[in-house]
Amino acid sequence: MADTIHVSVEEFVGDAAGFLAQVMETQQTVVVESATGEQVEVRPAPRRARTPEDYAAFLSAFGSWSDVDTDEFMRKVYESRDLPPRPRVELLTPSQK
Repeated sequence: MADTIHVSVEEFVGDAAGFLAQVMETQQTVVVESATGEQVEVRPAPRRARTPEDYAAFLSAFGSWSDVDTDEFMRKVYESRDLPPRPRVELLTPSQK
């Protein structure tokens, strides 16, 4: 991994896509500096290797909705859209209490 790159806000904004591609490709950190000296780091998210447990959890989700009656589900969705909205909330001022 190479050194950290420091750029001004203006330089970063002028080529944000290019800097983001560079971060993803080289795994470098880019420090964006404002004129007042404030800094923001743009760095790649840490990656971890997938484990057999990850794959097992993923595969266990297959078919989990197989027992859902989709026609009934969609009927309830559309029915709920036709319900009237909740009643309006009336706020009382201290003099109305």
